[in-house]
Amino acid sequence: MATTNEIEFLVETRKGSLSANTITNYKNYYRRLRTLIPTQIKDTSEETIITAIRGAVYTADDTKDETKIGKALPVSVRQSLLNVAIVIRQVYNKPIAELIDFRTASKDDLLEANVERNKSLKETLPTYKVLVDYTEQLLKDEKWEKYIINYLLISFGIRNMDLDLTITRNASMVNNKDNWLILRKNSVRYMRYVFKTADTFECRENEIKSEKFIYALEEIIGDKTSIPLLRTADGERIKKVNLNKYISRATYDELGQSAYFKIALNKNKADIERLSASRGTSSKNVIEYYDVDFKNEEGKQKALQKAKDSVLDNKKMPCKSKIPKGDSGVERKQAKKQLKQQEIANAHTIIEAEKAEEQPKPKKRLTIKKKKLVIVE
Repeated sequence: MATTNEIEFLVETRKGSLSANTITNYKNYYRRLRTLIPTQIKDTSEETIITAIRGAVYTADDTKDETKIGKALPVSVRQSLLNVAIVIRQVYNKPIAELIDFRTASKDDLLEANVERNKSLKETLPTYKVLVDYTEQLLKDEKWEKYIINYLLISFGIRNMDLDLTITRNASMVNNKDNWLILRKNSVRYMRYVFKTADTFECRENEIKSEKFIYALEEIIGDKTSIPLLRTADGERIKKVNLNKYISRATYDELGQSAYFKIALNKNKADIERLSASRGTSSKNVIEYYDVDFKNEEGKQKALQKAKDSVLDNKKMPCKSKIPKGDSGVERKQAKKQLKQQEIANAHTIIEAEKAEEQPKPKKRLTIKKKKLVIVE
C-alpha cells in the first residue's frame, strides 16, 4: 500500500475488472464523498460515513438550480456515494457490515422514489407517436444526423454510449474498440462493442432494413469510406464527456435517452424482453427503474418478483460476426483463416474416423503353415 490516494489504490487493485466508465463514476462520486467526509474513507468509522451520507444535500457545486440547494440529495445519488465507500473499504479490508445493512435498508427508499418519480413522468412524458412524428419531421427537414440518433433511440432503447459510433462502407474496418453502422446494399448492420454493460456481453447486433434510414446514412457519409456519426462543426468526433448534452439536444424537447427508453418501453409491455436485450439490461432493472405504469411500490414489487433476476442470455441477440480481441481487420482475417483451417482439419479427422469405422473387417480364414493349423487375420 505505497500510495495514500484511496481511489487510485482502488483502481490499481481492481485493474482489469473495472470499465473506463465505472472508474470515472467512482472517481466523481469519491470526490463528492470527500466533501462530506474530511478524513480518508478507510480511516472513518462506518457510523460517521452513514451519518454524512444520510444528511447529504445539494450544494452550489452540484447544481445550478438554486431551488435545489440545501435540499436532500436523491436516494440514487446517496446510494452511489455509499457504494464507493463500501468498495474502498473492501480493498483495505476494513469493516463494511454496517454500510451493507444501511444500503439494504435504503433500497426500499430507492424503489419508492423511483415509483413516485415515474408516476409524475407518466403524466408529463409525450406519447410514442409524438417521438415518431418528430423523427419523421427531422428526415423531411434533412437533419440526417438527428434523424439517425432518434431512430436508433426509439427502435432499440439504447444509451448514449451506443450512439458514439462510426458509419462505414468497409466491413473490414470493424473492430471491437468501437460501435458501427455498416452500410450494405439493402441493409445496415448496427454493431456495438462499447456500451455500459460490455463487460457482460460480447456485443449487441441488429440489422436495419429501413430505406429511409439507409438514405439518411448515405447523405451523411457521402463519398467517404467512413465517418463518425456524432461530430463537431470541424468534423471532429464528439468527446465522450459531451455525449449526454450533444445527444439530448437532438431529442424531442431535449428529453434524452432515458426518457425515450421509458416511452418506448411503455408503448407495448410485450417489448420488455426485446428492449432489455437490445439495451443490455436485465428485465428486473428495466421494471425497477424505467416502467412508469405502477401506481405504488407494492405493484412494482410484485412485478420484480416475477422478473428474472439474472444476466441476460447472450443468445437472445447473438453477434453474427465473431470479432476476435484484435485491433484491426487484418488480425480478424488471420484469426478467421486459422479457425477455418482448424475446422477443415477437424472435418478430415472425423471423415477418416468414419471411414475407418465403415471399412469391413477382413474375414478370418484357415491355412496350414508347417503342418500346423493356424488362424491368419
